[in-house]
Amino acid sequence: MLRLRTAFYLILWPLIVLAGPGLRAELVSRQQGLQATLQEAVTAFEQADYARAAEGFAHIETTYADEPAYHELEQSLLPVWAHACRLTGDNVRAAELYEIFLECYPNDDAQAPFVLFGLAQASQALGENARAAAAYQSYRARFPDRPEALLSVLHEADLAFAEGTPDKGIDELLAFAADPRVPPTLRSQARLRAVQAAQSHGEDARAANILLGDPWAVTTMPELAILAFASLRAGDFLAREGRTADTILAYRNVPPHHILVDLQRERLAQLEQIKRERTQANPEGIQIAAFWEEYFGGIIDKVRAELDELVVMEDYTPAWQMRLGEAFLRDDRSREAGLLFGELAANTALPGTLRAPAHYRWILCAQAREDWPLALERAHAFLANYPDDPLAPATLTLIAEALLQSGRYSEAIDALTRLIETYPDASRQPQWRFRRGYAYALAQDYPEAREDFVSIVNAYPSDPLAPRARLWLGLSYFFEYNYADALVQFDTLLPDVTGTPLEAETDYRRAATLYSMRNYTEAQQALEAFLKNHPENKNAPAARVLLGDTLMGLGELDTATEQFACVGPEAGALYPYAVFQTGKIYRVSEKYDTLIAHFTAYAEETNTPTRPRLAEALYWVGWAHARQGDPAAGFPQFMEALTRTGNDPQSGDTGPLLQALETLYARAQAGDIALSADDPASAELLAADSFEGWLETQQAAALEKNELTRTSRYGLALSKLYRQRGRDDRADAILYDMMVQVPPERLDSEALITLGDTLAAANAPTAAEYYLYHLEHFSQNPRTGAALYGMARLAATSGDKDSADQWLRRFEAETPYHAAAPLAALLHARVLTDMKQYAEAESVLENQLQSPAFRGRPQAEALLLMAAIAANQGNPQRAIACDQRVYTVYRAWPDLLAQAYWHSTQMFQQLGDDPAALRTLVEMTDDPRLADTPEYAPALALRAELEAKLPPMSASDTEAVKTPTTMDTTTSDEEVAR
Repeated sequence: MLRLRTAFYLILWPLIVLAGPGLRAELVSRQQGLQATLQEAVTAFEQADYARAAEGFAHIETTYADEPAYHELEQSLLPVWAHACRLTGDNVRAAELYEIFLECYPNDDAQAPFVLFGLAQASQALGENARAAAAYQSYRARFPDRPEALLSVLHEADLAFAEGTPDKGIDELLAFAADPRVPPTLRSQARLRAVQAAQSHGEDARAANILLGDPWAVTTMPELAILAFASLRAGDFLAREGRTADTILAYRNVPPHHILVDLQRERLAQLEQIKRERTQANPEGIQIAAFWEEYFGGIIDKVRAELDELVVMEDYTPAWQMRLGEAFLRDDRSREAGLLFGELAANTALPGTLRAPAHYRWILCAQAREDWPLALERAHAFLANYPDDPLAPATLTLIAEALLQSGRYSEAIDALTRLIETYPDASRQPQWRFRRGYAYALAQDYPEAREDFVSIVNAYPSDPLAPRARLWLGLSYFFEYNYADALVQFDTLLPDVTGTPLEAETDYRRAATLYSMRNYTEAQQALEAFLKNHPENKNAPAARVLLGDTLMGLGELDTATEQFACVGPEAGALYPYAVFQTGKIYRVSEKYDTLIAHFTAYAEETNTPTRPRLAEALYWVGWAHARQGDPAAGFPQFMEALTRTGNDPQSGDTGPLLQALETLYARAQAGDIALSADDPASAELLAADSFEGWLETQQAAALEKNELTRTSRYGLALSKLYRQRGRDDRADAILYDMMVQVPPERLDSEALITLGDTLAAANAPTAAEYYLYHLEHFSQNPRTGAALYGMARLAATSGDKDSADQWLRRFEAETPYHAAAPLAALLHARVLTDMKQYAEAESVLENQLQSPAFRGRPQAEALLLMAAIAANQGNPQRAIACDQRVYTVYRAWPDLLAQAYWHSTQMFQQLGDDPAALRTLVEMTDDPRLADTPEYAPALALRAELEAKLPPMSASDTEAVKTPTTMDTTTSDEEVAR
């Protein structure tokens, strides 16, 4: 306390000195009179008792105004008295006293800063804004380097707001904040005031731009709560405007509620400490101490009020995190969004009304990343936790979509059916029906798909999905190869979608249908009209290719090449197709020079980073030379092509190159042609004892150089040669060596599938590594079907029927014309049968029975499968019909005959028709070709058993066996399938 009093006397020293020696003595001895009253008023001022101080100063003026001692005190007394009045709310008297001082003592630069600033504040409090502005401006003019000059700018901006000119005030604050001479704390305050002012005047866009203009230094930000809530409002505005990235930046200025409370407490303690330091022993006098007392007191009161409000207010954190998560999700930042939504969904302290929407958005995050298993897991958890929530239908919709995207079409159909039946009055009925129809179409159940599309057209004709449903109605016929009905649908739809986004799609599909019908004349007209009317449509490159193929079909080869030439590298996989179709035209036209120039240009093109089928292109260059009567001229071309492309996995197959070299090598060895050995590579081949020996030498050299793709290609060619020679052991050994020597990323398409098939044949799960790598990196390659079929076989072998089903559905959807389609259909039917999905299994077989590729043994196996399905469905008559079709028509395969005979025998017995069973067994066991089949021995035993208990068969019975009457043998395969 003694040290505080000493500091107080130092602060008051100017007043005591002005009072003279006598007054000093009286003050020290606490005598009455002027000195005692002055002492009491100054003490009150020091203690922030401004009302008592003002009364004391007023008493001195009233009592001693005429005494010389008062006049000696007046110059120091007036500023302090005015300040005391202002702090008690008597701004009229304060302004008057400030004006008196300025008039009487205009040259007192020591106290003028305090007086001018006080006059401006008193005038501002009185609403005399012009006088206040003049005082602030006068202050800055006279004392530009004092700290109060900076604060005066902030106060003057408040005057602009009070005067109804917010733009002026905001401009002043921003200019102030941009001044590098301004301390960081005041810059932050100015920007924050500008944000507040803009928001309070409805200028949210400007407020958001100010808020995001520069990062906020929280360490220099006294009013953290204001920044947080201003950022919340700005973030909400930006979210409504769709500015997701800016929304995130704004929300990131908002700390969680509990952290903001702690920061506000910390900031309050810091401000109180600064206030104590500025006011306790200010060497500039009592006025400056009072100024800082007032300044920091105002800020502290404001921060304390904000803290009190924060402590009692409801926690805003969950709602803010929800909005921040939505902004992340809209900005394609699903991972960050998922972290927020997952935390909210798992927080059991939150009400279900908040956790449920957070959980739903958590599902959306997985869906956005196309992580369908995770989306399904979260969606099923939602339905388990919130079965009656209003978001339950939307969640079930997400489940259906995830199943659809995962290729689990039957499950997606079940989920959509549940939606359709559970919520018959929902507004989303058209969407659910459309997606179910789409799922049926992907599952190749086109009749069911059509039922959904038709229901939309009939029940919801004005719905936006109705025209698209009509489009898919046509597509369902197209995918069934029913081009006539597809064309009717497209022709009917086209007038109704003219001028809409569906016009171009319908136009293209109609033209593609005409092309598929081989109606080249009308297809040409339709394709040309499409390209004229929709030149920028996404289907334009495909239409251009179809037009080229159409013109080829019409024999207009030169015009076709013109169309193919319009397809550039930007068309993706269509570009090499167009290039090679053009090459086919040149080959057919025997334009060998043009063919050479064409593929040479393709091989030397620099506008594309990769050139698919490059090896094939170079092969045709050499082939063209050979066709010109100089096969030797193609030899260096083949060698160059092998050198250029041999170590590039993406260059296409090199098999044709190696086969061409093998042929030329054999002819050269036989003396039919003379090949030049001008370069070392050619000389090495021609000097080899055998082509196999040359391949082995090249493979070893490539491996030594770490040219692993080249190594694998030579090894692949070697394995083929050895297999042709009956050396399967040697062929397999080479392939297994390749697996060790060459990683998947250095293998080409052919090698990946070959190694995958080799491992799959040995039931090795590692085959999946090669198939999956092919699917990821060679998705447009014709061997994609082999990879899909390989994955399906692996899954089926391991007993994972669901995965096998999914892989086979992908095969059917993506590569329906692959050579393995018959085998894939048979496997799929077996898998579906094992899953007891008999109707779907029959549908797969029926679709394949319509294909020209599904003939011979595959068709016989399909009939056996259909017999098994019929038996499982309790229809032995139909099973017998299918079996009899096999042993009547397909007698070239004893193993299948034995199965058919034996199965039909069991069906006859199931019907109680032992004589028919016996007749079947007689025919079966009388065929010596079936003696080695597994069914023969039990059939022979059963025959003996039945012959023992039945009357002897007559000649007519035997003849009946030869010509079965259970089923008409003229019945078509399609009728059998149905």
